[in-house]
Amino acid sequence: MNKFSIIVPTLNSYKILINLVNSIESQTWKIWEVVFVDGESDQNHIDYLKELCNRDKRFSFYKQSKSNNGIFGAMNQGIEIIDKNSWFLFLGSDDRLRDDFTLEKLNIKINSLGSNNIDLLTCRGIYFDVRKNTYTRDAYFINKKDDTLLNLDDYKKLIYKGYIPPHQTTLFNGNSKVILERYNKNYKLAADLELFCRLAKFSKNLYIANISLEIIFIATGGVSNINHFLRVKEVISCYLKYFKFSFIFPFFCRYYNRLKQIL
Repeated sequence: MNKFSIIVPTLNSYKILINLVNSIESQTWKIWEVVFVDGESDQNHIDYLKELCNRDKRFSFYKQSKSNNGIFGAMNQGIEIIDKNSWFLFLGSDDRLRDDFTLEKLNIKINSLGSNNIDLLTCRGIYFDVRKNTYTRDAYFINKKDDTLLNLDDYKKLIYKGYIPPHQTTLFNGNSKVILERYNKNYKLAADLELFCRLAKFSKNLYIANISLEIIFIATGGVSNINHFLRVKEVISCYLKYFKFSFIFPFFCRYYNRLKQIL
C-alpha cells in the first residue's frame, strides 16, 4: 500500500491550479496527500487553498518561510512537511496527472519492482503548450520501452552523457537514506540539475528504476522556459562544479539530446 505525496509551490495560481487539483481528486488510488507551499499570494488565492483544504484533509497549505525562498526553497520546505513513509514528487500549478489511474498504476508498478531497494523512480511525461493545449515533446530520463534498473555507476554515466531526469516525472522514496537531499537555493532555475549531479558525485549507493509509464502533463512557458540565458548560465555553472574542465561534454550532450527529442 504505497502513499504518494505531491509538493506544489504556488504563487497567485489558483485560476490554473484547478486542473491539477481535479486530476488528483479523480484518482482511483486514494492514498495520497498534497502539500501546497505558498509564497505570499493575494487573498483570493489563499481563500481558494483554505476552502480546498477544508473540503478534503488530504490537501494541506503552508506559508513559505523566508529562509526557504524561491521555488526550490518551497520544495525543500515541502520535504520537511510530507509523510516520509511515502513516495514524493514535485509538480507545478499548471501541471496535471496523466489520467484517473495514474497513481493506481504507479502503486502496481512499485509493488512489482520491490521498492525497498529503489531510491528514485523515473517515469515519463508529456510537455504541452498551455496556451495552445498542444503536445510539445516527450519527457523522460532514458528513452526505453522496457523497465530498466540502474545502479550508481549506470546513473553516473548517464549524467555525464547529459541525461537528466525531469523532476516532474521523478518520484523520490521517502524511506531512502540516500535521497533525502535538499535543493541548492543558489540555483534559481537549475537546482534540479544540481541535485541530480550531486547525487551522482557523492552517493555511495543509488538504485533507480526507469519505467515507461507516462504519469504527467508538464506545462511549458514557465519562468525557466522564458529566462533561457539564466538557465544556460546555471547549467554551465553546475557542470563546471561537478565535472571541472570536462564540463563541455555533458553540456553539449544535454542540448543535443534535447534537439533529438524535438526532431
